[in-house]
Amino acid sequence: MKYVKILKQQELNRELRAWSKAVIEKKTLLCNGLPVCPYAKKAWQQKRVIIESGCEEDWDDLVDHIYQTDFKKNDVLIYCDFNLETSCEVFDARIQVLNHFLVRQNLWAMGFHIEHDSKGTIVDSDFEPIYDEPYLMVFIQALDKLNIASKELEEKGYYKYWDKETFYEFVEKRRHLQNETKKQKRR
Repeated sequence: MKYVKILKQQELNRELRAWSKAVIEKKTLLCNGLPVCPYAKKAWQQKRVIIESGCEEDWDDLVDHIYQTDFKKNDVLIYCDFNLETSCEVFDARIQVLNHFLVRQNLWAMGFHIEHDSKGTIVDSDFEPIYDEPYLMVFIQALDKLNIASKELEEKGYYKYWDKETFYEFVEKRRHLQNETKKQKRR
C-alpha cells in the first residue's frame, strides 16, 4: 500500500533541519552537557544528510533508498514514515530485522516512533513543527563510524548518566553485533 507524501520535500527538509537545531543539537544533562547528537550540526553544514519521505507501508522504498545512498559521502539517511498505523512493536521489530541485514553491510538503523520513551535524551518541547501531525523516523548510518563516534563520546562521559539497560540497548548491542559480524567474515 502506498501513502501520500504529506510534506513536500523542501518543507520536510526545512522541518528536520529546524528540529535538529532545536532538539538534537541542543545540550542535555543526560548526555553530560553534550548535545544529543554532537555530530549533527557538522553533518548538516557539510550537506551529508539525506532525507527521504516514505510512502510504502512495508518500507520497500526505504530499502531502495538505503542501497542508493553512498554512505562514504553521506553521514545519515533519514527516512520519514507518515504511516502512523504502524505500532511501536511492529516498528521496533522492523528496525531489528533491518539491522540483522544491515550489519553485514556496515550499516545501522535507529528509529523514533511517536510512542517511544526517549529515556530523557530528547526533549522537544521548544520545537514548533511545520507539520502538526507526528511521523516516524528511521536513521541509517555507517556502523563503523557510528561505533567509533560512540567510543569517543563514551570517553567524554556522554553516557555517564545513562542506565545500564539503555546503554546496552543503544550502544553495547550494536558494538557486539559489529564484532560478531567481523568474526564471521574472517572465517
